[in-house]
Amino acid sequence: MFEQRFWSKVDKSGECWLWIASRDKDGYGKFRTSKNISWDRAHRIAWSVAYGPIPPGIHVLHRCDIPPCVNPSHLFLGTAKDNTEDMLSKGRESHLGAPRGIRNGHYTKPSSYKKGSGSPNAKLTEGLVLTARLRYTQGDTMETLAREMGVAKNTMRLAVRGITWGHVNG
Repeated sequence: MFEQRFWSKVDKSGECWLWIASRDKDGYGKFRTSKNISWDRAHRIAWSVAYGPIPPGIHVLHRCDIPPCVNPSHLFLGTAKDNTEDMLSKGRESHLGAPRGIRNGHYTKPSSYKKGSGSPNAKLTEGLVLTARLRYTQGDTMETLAREMGVAKNTMRLAVRGITWGHVNG
């Protein structure tokens, strides 16, 4: 029976019951009830096993905000609007695809990310960002600034507008 196979892929040692098998790019467990059925998210199957079918168009949300958790007591049903409101209330909205929460089973903490030139991926420095912001107010175009500083136009636009490099003031 698929239920026994399903629960064999769960670590129930903590308050959150964590899915220890295959996960999707967002860290949610994925499971097939049989070979001919497409993958479904494990927390949705956990809800169905514990409480019955999920009505069409309804989402299964996490009280604990831990994507691999399949503990039915941590799950609740909601609409797409409820899902969005839950995300916003928990501060999980991300700008520009920035990682947050749990991704692929790894805990990430946005507060621990290195900002600005401390990031290994940074192509700009705090000084260049300040210079670019000043030059933009003086009439230089984003294209010119981006070309001179060796970054994409969109990277420059985000830095000049403070969407990225928001910690740089001047």
